[in-house]
Amino acid sequence: MNRVEAHCIVLSTRLAAQVAGGSALELELAVTLPTGIRMPVAHSSVVSRADRGRVRPGSALAVSLDPDRPHTLSIDWTRAA
Repeated sequence: MNRVEAHCIVLSTRLAAQVAGGSALELELAVTLPTGIRMPVAHSSVVSRADRGRVRPGSALAVSLDPDRPHTLSIDWTRAA
C-alpha cells in the first residue's frame, strides 16, 4: 500500500443516517494528490457532531489514501487542509 497525505474539496454531502454521536454521510470529494493530480472520490464516513460543520460543499479537508485504492481514503480531522 502506497498511502499519501493529500487534501480535498467537498463537492457534495448526503445524510445517510443519524447515528449515536454524529451523522453517517455520503461524500463526493475532489482529492488533490501531492503530484497535483486531481481525482474524484466517493466516500462514506461517520462524522461527529463537533466536526459536522466542517463538511460542507466547498470545504477543504486533509485526507490520506492510497491513490491506486481510493476506497482507502480517511479524513484526518487533526491536520489542516
